[in-house]
Amino acid sequence: MIRSYLAIVCLATLATTDAQDNPVRTMSLKECVLIALQQAYDLQMSALDVRIASSQARGAEGAYDPVLTTSVSFSDTTAPGGFDTRTGTFVDSQSETIRGSVGVSGLLPSGGTYSVGASLTNTEGDSGGFPFSNASSQGPFIQIRQPLLENFAIDDARLNIQLTRQSLQISGFNLHQSMLNTIGRVEDAYYDLAASKESVLVQEAALQLAEELAKDNRKRVTLGASAPLEEADAQAQAAASRAAVISAKRLVRAAENNLKGAMVEDYAQWRQLSILPGSALSRASSSPDFNESWTLAQQARPDLLAFQVQLDQQRLILHRRGNELLPQLDLTATAGLAGTADELNQVYKQIRRRDAPYYSLGLSLSLPFTNRREKENLRVAEAQTEQTKLRFRQLRQTIMIQVDDAVSQAETNFHRLAATAEAREFAEKALTNERAKLIRGASTNFIVLQHQRNLTAARSEELRSLTDYNKSLARLRFIEGSSLGTYQINFTFTD
Repeated sequence: MIRSYLAIVCLATLATTDAQDNPVRTMSLKECVLIALQQAYDLQMSALDVRIASSQARGAEGAYDPVLTTSVSFSDTTAPGGFDTRTGTFVDSQSETIRGSVGVSGLLPSGGTYSVGASLTNTEGDSGGFPFSNASSQGPFIQIRQPLLENFAIDDARLNIQLTRQSLQISGFNLHQSMLNTIGRVEDAYYDLAASKESVLVQEAALQLAEELAKDNRKRVTLGASAPLEEADAQAQAAASRAAVISAKRLVRAAENNLKGAMVEDYAQWRQLSILPGSALSRASSSPDFNESWTLAQQARPDLLAFQVQLDQQRLILHRRGNELLPQLDLTATAGLAGTADELNQVYKQIRRRDAPYYSLGLSLSLPFTNRREKENLRVAEAQTEQTKLRFRQLRQTIMIQVDDAVSQAETNFHRLAATAEAREFAEKALTNERAKLIRGASTNFIVLQHQRNLTAARSEELRSLTDYNKSLARLRFIEGSSLGTYQINFTFTD
């Protein structure tokens, strides 16, 4: 019997607080991932696919379940007497017959069939005024029919059982892939939420700079040291910064909904909850290596492992199609006990004494003249097997390219992060220097405003590069098939 075990061992305890009781909740990325693995709709549907495949695999083994067959019948026959020109006069007769049989039959793992049973017939009647009685029994007996060529190495029942077992394995790999997909969506959504929160801070910092400049300009205009037009420019910048803060906060709401959609099954309970990312975007340096990532992908990618099982399925079908070309040569063996007497108890005694044993042994051969259908089926299976091999090689190459791109993207984003951080530092220094020059009267309000916008743009670009860097590392883990290990999640699936 096939069993499927799905074990997800999480080395962290999830909080069970009701979302409606906590309007703000700080959540780590790992906590969001673990919730998603419990609630995501795609995973629930994939888990049901496993249940379906498991039932189908167990159902296929039902081909070997024995079948019990019983029958009982009663007949009453009356034949009037008369005259026959060949035999002369014959008398009238009347008889009553009861027949019964019981048997168990089934399929053998070797491709043969068996049948075990017994039958009993009892007849009583009257012929020309003379009563008579007759009883007979056939069995117990056993009959076995064993193929020696076609259906010996493999038959349809064994093919179906092995195919459904392999389909169960594939469903397990598909479930694993769904888990990776879910983790990938949660990671992207979580990083977007963290970035949107940081973006609000960037825009609020820009607003603070704009308001400070507007306040300073107001003082200078009051003192007559600056033209009113410059105060208007600063106020316009402050108003634009306030609009940017409002837009940034709206993006936070959208990012929260995106994360909730990837994570929970009941959005209504989470709608009013504000999620505060507890894990900051990482700046830690990573040194991905193509060879290590490619080796890991070949061992861990569930889609690649599933395709290997599909290739095994196709080879199994090819083996079956080749077997169908063989002649049908069957060995038949029968053995049993029989009995015939006037009364049933005498029949039972004969069977107990084994007075009338019987047995038979024979061969039957069936040899089609052309086997045209089977030959064409074999050619189809050969072509399909070759197609599967090509698709497997194509998938390996696709994954290799994905690994190479993911490693390159992670390296690029890390260097980009360093460059944008440096650009932000220079923008901060440039603004500080320009504000000092403005106080000394060596600069203009327009130039300071431009440096403030440059700083906000540099901070935003650094935030984007930081987000992209974290996403690229998550993408690399997804391409490798190693995302589960990052969160200490152990996934096992066995038949």
